[in-house]
Amino acid sequence: MKKLVSAITLGLAIAGVSAALEAKPASRTAARDWQSTIRVTPEGNAVMGNPAAPIKLVEFVSFTCDHCAHFTEESNQRLRGDLVRRGQVSVELRPIVFENQPFGLVAALLAQCGQPARWFGNGDAILAAQQQWIPKVLDPALQQRWNALPANQYALAMARDIGFYPIMQSRGYTAAQIDACLTDPARQAAILKTTNHAFQVIGISGTPSFMINDSLLSMYDWPNLDLLIDSMLPQ
Repeated sequence: MKKLVSAITLGLAIAGVSAALEAKPASRTAARDWQSTIRVTPEGNAVMGNPAAPIKLVEFVSFTCDHCAHFTEESNQRLRGDLVRRGQVSVELRPIVFENQPFGLVAALLAQCGQPARWFGNGDAILAAQQQWIPKVLDPALQQRWNALPANQYALAMARDIGFYPIMQSRGYTAAQIDACLTDPARQAAILKTTNHAFQVIGISGTPSFMINDSLLSMYDWPNLDLLIDSMLPQ
């Protein structure tokens, strides 16, 4: 009888350990991925991540800025794929356009094209293709052609000539949807308002620039920003 009881006890113990081991991966799998949570601010900009994240990062991005493209490429795996995913950081993208770069506004309009859940991916695609389209916007012949067009055709012609349509179509947009985004006066006004507020009120000097929890930072690269975020995370 003692042997039988011991065997039963041992069997229950093994079953308990097995159940505990199986439960651990299940709890990890059930953890929420905050990358899929996108909301729009009253000013019209997209925020990715946990609304209650202790660290709220704002990135001021110009889609004509090579440093912005480098920052996105360098930071995405750690920033969005880890810190945002786990709910520790939220990221808001605020598009910035420069007065002498009308193509920057065209890029920003497309970055914020369609549903807000797609805006981060749109921006990433435009930044990743900079080396293909930036040389075209500097072509004097194309600039002369665009400047001769009526205002309502300027953005459409530029987007076609420099290759924005294929970029957006590869993301599932139709030509008609792209046209609508490029000629959206409300979206254009929101982007310009964001730009003016960033320079005149917040006091950024260029892009990329960053705020954490409403404080403007004096650092402009991912390695230093990563160290700062690490130091701010709850221990």
